[in-house]
Amino acid sequence: FDTQACKAACDALASSIASGNHHHADSLMVALRLMMPAASGSEKAFARPRDDFVLRPEVLIWSEQDFLGGLEENMRIVQQCEADFTRGMAAFSEGFRAPEMLAAGLDLAVVYLKNYALDKADALYAALE
Repeated sequence: FDTQACKAACDALASSIASGNHHHADSLMVALRLMMPAASGSEKAFARPRDDFVLRPEVLIWSEQDFLGGLEENMRIVQQCEADFTRGMAAFSEGFRAPEMLAAGLDLAVVYLKNYALDKADALYAALE
């Protein structure tokens, strides 16, 4: 595994996302996935999901926003939610199998729906499956 190549791709990915270059971002994500070691179906299976997390309304903090501040203010709030979600995802190596990130994904999808970003909500729901 070439750590330097992975770091270079991650830096380029961050730049591509910041500039809105979808083609480069998609290509880099494929390249990064290809660097992962091959795994059989049994190696991909995880243990039982954790059961120490209870989904309560107070956990879903982003979707409580009213989004009545106008387009610019709403976009700022959405981008802050996306940044918080990304930081959280970086902290949980289980991805959406971590109940906290599953809840955050559902919460962020509601934020997208409230802001008519249906394509983003759909992509997030598809990733949650």
